[in-house]
Amino acid sequence: MQKRGIDDQEAKRYAVQFLTELWNYLTHVTSPLCDYLTTEQRGRDGVVHRIDHTMWEIVPFQAQADNNWWICDRCQNISAVNVERLCPVYGCSGTLLPLDMRSGAIESNLYRDMYSQGDPIPLAAEEHTAQWITQQAAKIQNQFIRGEINVLSCSTTFELGVDVGDLQAVILRNVPPTTANYVQRAGRAGRRADSAAFVLTFAQRRSHDLTYYDQPEKMVAGKIRPPGVVLTNEKIIRRHMHSVVFSNFFRWAKDVHETTYTNVGEFFAPMDRQSGIELLRLFLQRQPVQLESALDRVLPNDELLRQELLFSDWRWTSRLTNEDGSGVLDLATAEISGELETFQNLALSALQEAVTFLSADPAKYARLLKQGEYYGKVQNNIRQRHLLGLLGTRNVLPKYGFPTDVVELKTDHLQGIKSASDISLDRDLRIAISEFAPGGEVVAAKRIWR
Repeated sequence: MQKRGIDDQEAKRYAVQFLTELWNYLTHVTSPLCDYLTTEQRGRDGVVHRIDHTMWEIVPFQAQADNNWWICDRCQNISAVNVERLCPVYGCSGTLLPLDMRSGAIESNLYRDMYSQGDPIPLAAEEHTAQWITQQAAKIQNQFIRGEINVLSCSTTFELGVDVGDLQAVILRNVPPTTANYVQRAGRAGRRADSAAFVLTFAQRRSHDLTYYDQPEKMVAGKIRPPGVVLTNEKIIRRHMHSVVFSNFFRWAKDVHETTYTNVGEFFAPMDRQSGIELLRLFLQRQPVQLESALDRVLPNDELLRQELLFSDWRWTSRLTNEDGSGVLDLATAEISGELETFQNLALSALQEAVTFLSADPAKYARLLKQGEYYGKVQNNIRQRHLLGLLGTRNVLPKYGFPTDVVELKTDHLQGIKSASDISLDRDLRIAISEFAPGGEVVAAKRIWR
């Protein structure tokens, strides 16, 4: 319409009118083309339509003179459709010309060369999120470095700087909140000296994304504000105090008692030694000078804050562990001990019941035996969990993002689902109250957990 001399406003009005009428025709139940679309109800978007993939037909291009193929004199796009000799590529004002089969336009076409000459590359995709247990996350990361996995679907934990080898491209599913987030995510590609980075950001139809879509330079070259933490936040301070406690405790336990605690089982329910919680209480009762000095160095020099923390007379330890069992470490101990006891009882019950069917029903005997072994495996998985990682999710130690109240969605008790024991689903209370509520859904390990 612009080529015909119609001004922009009039052209826009004509285009909207035409597209509206065309859309109504395509989607109307009486349309002969209605069967080419599938329709579904999708939440807030209402009724949505898409082209039915079973209606697509892909045929090879035949480079013959009687084929009506066209090429744009500007962008060189090849098209089988010619409407007023206008190039169908968005934003291109070129003119379509008949494609000369004897020219090099066909032989030198990039996509034709890729389809006919390039080797097919298998796509192996996995998640790279904080929802994996430590062992599984390390396994996936190493598989990506070795090339066994070539696509990672990542959460914001990707900003933390974990080295996953040579990245050739980063695709962002939305515009990051700030320039700092963009630099952290986009900067992961092209870190090797011999590689060039490709970064694609998809702008969704919302104000934040569209603002930076119109002015991308504000995101790419914007100002990065130094990160800030409120140093007087009591919950954050207490968790860092606890981290100093555990650092000194681990050193003392190794030097004095020749014992170390690396996993949950060793600390909460050891088989052959004193439990970590008992030894930690003994350590705190001594009120070691080294620990007090270390805490004095890391605490803000704020007298009112120190009084609020009950630092001067060691009463601050009651928030970690106490005789009433109300400390954050006591609550974690009760939870873990309860889980271990539950699965131990389930395993024992299944094995005892299996014995009664040894001769009468071999099939049921085998099924119960397998069930007992499964519960034993779940118990062992709990025991093998990394101690510091678990304490970070139980409000004892600091964790990335500084969540103040963490809620866990348990999955490792589910039988027959291998990935159930490979994930660790925990959320800040403000998010968990919606995601973990009845009817909510969480996506992890290529599954939807309801």
